Amino acid sequence: MYVMIELNVPFSPENALKDQKAVYDQRKAIHDARDRVVRYLDGYEFHVTADLETIPYVGLSVTKDTLDALGRSQDVVRVVEEVRHYPTLNNTIPMVQADLALSLGGVNGAGFAVAILDTGVASGHEFLTGKVVAEACFTDFNCPNGLNFQTGAGAGAPCAQTGCDHGTHVAGIAAGFNTSFQAGEPVRGTASGANIIAVQVFSADEISGDIYTMPHNYIKALEFVYLLNLTREFNVASANMSLSGGRFLSPCDLEPAKPIVDNLRATGVATVGSSGNDGFKNSMGSPACISTVVSVGSVDTADNVASSSNSALFL
Repeated sequence: MYVMIELNVPFSPENALKDQKAVYDQRKAIHDARDRVVRYLDGYEFHVTADLETIPYVGLSVTKDTLDALGRSQDVVRVVEEVRHYPTLNNTIPMVQADLALSLGGVNGAGFAVAILDTGVASGHEFLTGKVVAEACFTDFNCPNGLNFQTGAGAGAPCAQTGCDHGTHVAGIAAGFNTSFQAGEPVRGTASGANIIAVQVFSADEISGDIYTMPHNYIKALEFVYLLNLTREFNVASANMSLSGGRFLSPCDLEPAKPIVDNLRATGVATVGSSGNDGFKNSMGSPACISTVVSVGSVDTADNVASSSNSALFL
């Protein structure tokens, strides 16, 4: 079983802490609590899937005996079972009035970067030439290097399985600009002046080959974006996750991604999530259901809610 462990550590978004010493102290408390949990599990079968630095969670894969032991640890507040999340996608520039924003105000995203947490981005595609400025990968042994973690040039390349063109498509919608236009091709994406941070978060089922991500993957990726933004090398506007899993009838602020979403929000980065493509009319998937995530449903070309789109009063 894959689980996210909430550690028994007081937490505030780092931007709300009074100074750098308070940030250091909170990170140290998280680190120490995580280490105590790992030591407590000595002799049990487990694997750390997400070693997080800025929020009081740690990802683990565990057996039933290990799960039972976690329930007895004073350093554990709760254990959240992870579910698989699958890629989702709908697009059209006119429907979101990006063309109007450009024509009336010259708004095209210049000076900003958009983090695409998805199946990877083909940085050499003519629609994305020169766009990708940073890359990373957080998966279950599906990164280009064959491991579960990679950063640097090439790390955000598309995964090898069927459906791994999804992230390139999303990146094009977000910030593409056609450098070799031919008739019938799109001219630009939504924010054609923006750069792209490509983060590959999708693994593949060993039997079916289906691609999926899990909270321990994309939470680690969100923390990467947060720490990258703190360097001020890139002016990150948003972290986009066109992926969804589970079903929630109300805001899901107990989801383990909430603290890192709030860290990003406190530094001016919007986390954006797809509501999902299950056709639910009163609910949506995670992480879009988190109240501090900008949840997005989809419409058809007549501006009607698409039949496949999840909808809810709190979208």
